[in-house]
Amino acid sequence: MAHLVLTQQLRHFTDAPEVDSAATTLRGALQDAFAATPRVRDYEKLDDALGAASQVHVLRALTGG
Repeated sequence: MAHLVLTQQLRHFTDAPEVDSAATTLRGALQDAFAATPRVRDYEKLDDALGAASQVHVLRALTGG
């Protein structure tokens, strides 16, 4: 089962900063996470494959330089 971890910057959007998912793609795992955390839904754009031991850390995008 894949394990998703939202970073500290995104944790103020959710009561569930970590989510376990049986999904087989990143999109599916993020959809599971977004079911509990709809305010971070804008990060759902990926179809990368996930394995049973996959671990995903979701970060807030930064801009500037």
